Amino acid sequence: MVNKYAQAGVNFEKEHDVVGILKVLYEATLPFTEDLRKIGISFPEQSSDFSGGFQVDVKELMKNGIERYRSQECVDGPGSKPVVHALYDGDDEIKLGCTSIDSIAMVVNDLICSGARPVTLTEYHSWYDPNIDIAKQMAKGNYIGAKLSKATIIGGENASLSAMITGPINEKAYDMCHIAHGIILDKDLIDNPLGKGRVKPGDVVIGLSSSGAHCNGITLAWKTAIDFNSNGYELSSRINEYNDYLGESVAEAILTPTIIYVDYILNILKKYQKNIKAIANITGEGIDNMKRILPKNTGLELDYSESDVQSPHHIFQWVQKEANVSLKEMYKDYNMGTGMILVVDPSISSKLIEENKCPEFFSYKLGEVVKDKKQRIMITTYESSVYKY
Repeated sequence: MVNKYAQAGVNFEKEHDVVGILKVLYEATLPFTEDLRKIGISFPEQSSDFSGGFQVDVKELMKNGIERYRSQECVDGPGSKPVVHALYDGDDEIKLGCTSIDSIAMVVNDLICSGARPVTLTEYHSWYDPNIDIAKQMAKGNYIGAKLSKATIIGGENASLSAMITGPINEKAYDMCHIAHGIILDKDLIDNPLGKGRVKPGDVVIGLSSSGAHCNGITLAWKTAIDFNSNGYELSSRINEYNDYLGESVAEAILTPTIIYVDYILNILKKYQKNIKAIANITGEGIDNMKRILPKNTGLELDYSESDVQSPHHIFQWVQKEANVSLKEMYKDYNMGTGMILVVDPSISSKLIEENKCPEFFSYKLGEVVKDKKQRIMITTYESSVYKY
């Protein structure tokens, strides 16, 4: 008998296959939260059918000196990177799993700005038609992202939405997002949260280098690559052509995963918590993200022209030229080489920079907090132009 619901565009059998992958991910990512079991936070041996979570042994927490904790949650996704994933014709497993890594990075990098340690991740996936091959690629990315986030994937959901989810290749069209739940265990961080309440003039701004565009301005990049405004998806194969300036294709440059800064941030907070004032994740809207951590009557002076600061990756300069974007707008829309900033006490700024041994990124002094009644951010660009925002 013909299944009328499947004919309408909803195939439960394919959706069940994707859910099966998520259940395997639960078991695979349980070890990433093993450290929490030692203080009284544990997970069931098997994922539940309708929801997921963790158990808190209050007595065990108190034995470990923890009388209370604070919960934090974030939700976000990988922007329009799924479009580039659909167009990508390569076989690099990291590029193929990039959207899951990025979706996780977007939420956990926001989460750690509060000092929260990620605990759980859940995923929502909507499809034109569930694609088991893409689901497996996402599973690889989910595993990598969860491991780097020190979190367990406790479940997820997916839906067939053929009337809503479209793209250059319908069979590969999907959208997704992740929800991250984290906890703050440190009493001092609970009572004196990271953010504008700690920041004052004279504090130093430290930048952490990005891996490239992360999830910033992806739509402009891929639309420029295929000349979407003139041709739609007709010339979409252009995105996979080798680009001499980039040293790879535009698709490969875009599908470079976002750096997950969790382990580094948690380590420095453990060591220097009282001297870390605020943290900002630099995503869409570029440097405007920094305004969120500025108290009244303060601003920032940042210098991207210094030799030890991460220069903009080639993808940024390519977008600026090919899409005819002003340099001032580039800093407003993109991370321009700096994926996260820390505002710290001057007494530890040099130590933080010297002690950073992370192979994925490096740190550098980017500027400082200054007095400014208009809360402006003044930057000197890598080309030594000066702009105020």
